[in-house]
Amino acid sequence: MVQLHIASLSGNAGRRYFPFSGYLGLTPVTVQGVVHTSLESDGKPIRARALTVSVRCYETRISRSRAVRSTLLVDQSVTLWQKPPAADFEYLGETEYPFTITLPKRCPGFSAANFHDYRTFWRLEAVLEHVPVSGVGSRLLRYYDLALVRYDVPPSPISVNPPPPSTHALHLQTTKPRAPIIRYNISTPTLPIGPNDLIFTSLFLQPLDPNVSIRSASVVIERRIDLHHFLASTASDLSLPPPSPVPATPISASPAATDDSPTDDDSTLSGHVSPRYLSDFRSPYSLTPSASSSTLNSTSSGTSSSTTHPLLAASPHHTTPPIKIPDHSRRSSTPPQAFSPTSSLSTSHDAPARTLTMNVVSTDNSSLTCDAAGVWTKTMTLQWPASRSLSRWALGETMHSSLASVRFFIRVKITIASPAGNEVLELDPRELTVAATSEAERRVALAKYAEQREGVGRSKSKSPWRARREQEATGSPPGRPEAVPPIPPRSAPSSTDHGRHSHKSSPRESSSSAVPPPMPGRSLDLEAQRSKTTRRTTRRPHTSAGPRDKSNLPYAAQSDVGMRSTPDAEHTHTSSPGPQPRGMPRESGLGESVGYAMAEGRDRDRQREREREREREREKERERRSVAREKERRKAKEAVPDVPVADVRAWEQELARIEQRSRRSSAGMLGSWGLMKRKRVAQPDGG
Repeated sequence: MVQLHIASLSGNAGRRYFPFSGYLGLTPVTVQGVVHTSLESDGKPIRARALTVSVRCYETRISRSRAVRSTLLVDQSVTLWQKPPAADFEYLGETEYPFTITLPKRCPGFSAANFHDYRTFWRLEAVLEHVPVSGVGSRLLRYYDLALVRYDVPPSPISVNPPPPSTHALHLQTTKPRAPIIRYNISTPTLPIGPNDLIFTSLFLQPLDPNVSIRSASVVIERRIDLHHFLASTASDLSLPPPSPVPATPISASPAATDDSPTDDDSTLSGHVSPRYLSDFRSPYSLTPSASSSTLNSTSSGTSSSTTHPLLAASPHHTTPPIKIPDHSRRSSTPPQAFSPTSSLSTSHDAPARTLTMNVVSTDNSSLTCDAAGVWTKTMTLQWPASRSLSRWALGETMHSSLASVRFFIRVKITIASPAGNEVLELDPRELTVAATSEAERRVALAKYAEQREGVGRSKSKSPWRARREQEATGSPPGRPEAVPPIPPRSAPSSTDHGRHSHKSSPRESSSSAVPPPMPGRSLDLEAQRSKTTRRTTRRPHTSAGPRDKSNLPYAAQSDVGMRSTPDAEHTHTSSPGPQPRGMPRESGLGESVGYAMAEGRDRDRQREREREREREREKERERRSVAREKERRKAKEAVPDVPVADVRAWEQELARIEQRSRRSSAGMLGSWGLMKRKRVAQPDGG
């Protein structure tokens, strides 16, 4: 047997979520890694049929009877290895296959989220199909979760022709029996909201009875999760023929080419997609998949052609060509679908099996104002909570599928005071479109993605020669009389070039090795400078690239020593510490680096010398303190009066007698204790 492993190219794959790059729904998403197999302790290879890697999106529903139903929404697979066509199986041992899977911008699927009894998630799966083994099966699976979050905007549930908000027409009224009638209108956001967004809700209320007043109003945003019947949506409801395999066709475009235009990304999507997704181009949030939801082309670095795998067996009576997503020119002609608070777009007209509700955020206010026309108005502000981690229950986003629908509504309750008493009236709910990300997050994501794309072709080297080449490339074009080479040209070192290898150089050698700054009334030989520039050898773009980069080392040493040894060095060397004239480019290269290093070495020598001076000062201070302490000890000894030797001996003898007496008393105490112990032991024996 063999073991199957998945490793990442850009991070540690031992964590829970596999790394990826891109933003789902906003930019292409790229997943890169390596799938490798290793032999177990027996060292035997396995007979296998194929090795594939896939990026898939699932939705899972748990029923009241705890039965689990899963639906595959997105499947983008790549075949890394497969058996020869003439054989049924082929031996597979220790191998390693890199892969790259790119999801297009218009890829369907939902954000990864965990709800009660409902879940949507993305996975990177590696599957090895091998010969059937008893107790094991015929498939070896390894997977990692992908923390993908949609960055696009779901379709708005607002009707096609909503009433203009500026008129504030009170076209609605309450219908509670035996309660005062209130004409009202509610102004809610028409654009999708995201984490940390502010939600402004304006209320316009007008009681028909002038004796009725509005005491308070409360606004609650409620989330509804409608869990549909398992058999409510089938393949026949989609008005599409049964799924059939799509032949694999070679793809010549690379994933980098698909990043340039949105139409290229959309054209890579093929398979069986919900008609609603085709009619509403803006987002695949309303995707209604069957058991075979979608089939996507994919490219990989491990294979030269794309492969498509149908999720159900082919039907012999139907063949379905690949479905093309409408291009940008036809998108604006399709209006968004109208939503109603009580409709379910992802299932049939049957009622949902179960509905889960939760209050997300709420507020109330009792300071409504009334104008001369008797219209009570109030604008209430709520803030949508911040996004939660995937380890917690998700707030979710507006989405519709075959198993569940997640929607959000603004519910308003008002308390009125009438001659008959106080009444609580509930107004009609308004549906709210919620996205997984806010507009600010989308802008930040686009900025980061643009920065990453700009940095793809940019070298990470900080070599000064790279800056020099960029400066030469962006400088004035040759042929202009005022074009001066930005870098002083220097030829390659030779055995006859003594000015580069000596500590002192003549003015002629200095003028040939460095171009002086332009002075008023002085012309430069541009042709000679250009010829010297062309004779200059190319260098590798790194400061530690090798021996070829050390051509400036003798020149740097000469410049540095010349600055210290000759008084006229600052006039003959371009690396002089004096101020450079404006317009003269700063010398860059290994010579500057070595000169800087030598100057820094001198600074370190001075620093060490100062440290040694401080240490000598500390040593002198310690010596002075020790001498002062010795003097104090001598003075203390001189202050003590002399004691006769006879008295000292008498004191010592008295101390010895006291010590001997204490030892005898201790021995007597121990002896009496032992005698008493022996008596206690002897008494039981005698009895």
